[in-house]
Amino acid sequence: MPVTSPISLGLREKASQRWYNPSPDVNYVLPSDEAERNRLRVQHFYAVRNLYNGKLIFAPGVRLKKGDKVLDAATGSGIWLTELAKDVPESVELIGVDIQDQLFPKPSTTASNVKFYRNSTLSLPAAWSNAFRFINQRLLVCAFTEQEWVAELPEILRVLVPGGRAQFTEAHLPTHNAGPAMRKLEAAMQSVYSAKRIFYQVPEFLPEMLEEAGYVNVQRKLHMLPIGAWGGKEGTLLAEIVIDMFSGHRGPILKLGLLEEAEFDRLLRATRREWDERPGMSRVYTTVYADKVSQYSCSMQFDWSQPSFSRDAIHYE
Repeated sequence: MPVTSPISLGLREKASQRWYNPSPDVNYVLPSDEAERNRLRVQHFYAVRNLYNGKLIFAPGVRLKKGDKVLDAATGSGIWLTELAKDVPESVELIGVDIQDQLFPKPSTTASNVKFYRNSTLSLPAAWSNAFRFINQRLLVCAFTEQEWVAELPEILRVLVPGGRAQFTEAHLPTHNAGPAMRKLEAAMQSVYSAKRIFYQVPEFLPEMLEEAGYVNVQRKLHMLPIGAWGGKEGTLLAEIVIDMFSGHRGPILKLGLLEEAEFDRLLRATRREWDERPGMSRVYTTVYADKVSQYSCSMQFDWSQPSFSRDAIHYE
């Protein structure tokens, strides 16, 4: 489904107008409200086009058949899962989990094989061991401490079936070739992450962390995507997505006294101008897929000689 219009500039509300989860158990720094739901929707379709080659499952060789289960870990608004429901048979069970449920879609708006549960990915139900043929997880760079990542990746592995596959997407900080205003904003964001001990460096280490957690066949790809008018229509759209993500950090940045609100607004406007006036600014993303060891690993038929991230992803049996 194409995105037909850019994100509304109206999403950039003041911090007092956004809802941030007050629970001390939730490290995630972005708001959880309707404005964020809209941003996540636009971001989803942008990612499918520009990171996943038009596919929801970018990891190759995934075969979903009757009775299989798919998990969307830290599902947020559930947009990835509800879109996947349009492409797979109803006999495939689709489950989304998140530590907060404010953005879950109403059950009346989802397919019968889609279910959402409020649950932390750090401690998934014991009954889910070896349950999921495929797992998707993306953009948790501002959610977990290093210790939580070390705990969460084995938990995802535990609930994969032997021979199952998981895919991950994360965004890098700082932005490549950033201008002075953007560097100041990102420095404030990094200070927020550091104050909450969030491991925002995870994209650089994710492949090694997956291997240490016990995953096999770990495959990684780096993507450098233009941001701003110099990148054409998609660069302009990414600028709108990122500026609204930056705006979502307003609350925690002001709360910690890192910037005054007037200065934050000035930097936000200056950053948006920089993107259009400074060719070469790019956002860097990591996509990774990895497997759980099969009980009969010698029978796995993945063709690793083919280029990754370019083949049809979903096959039905």
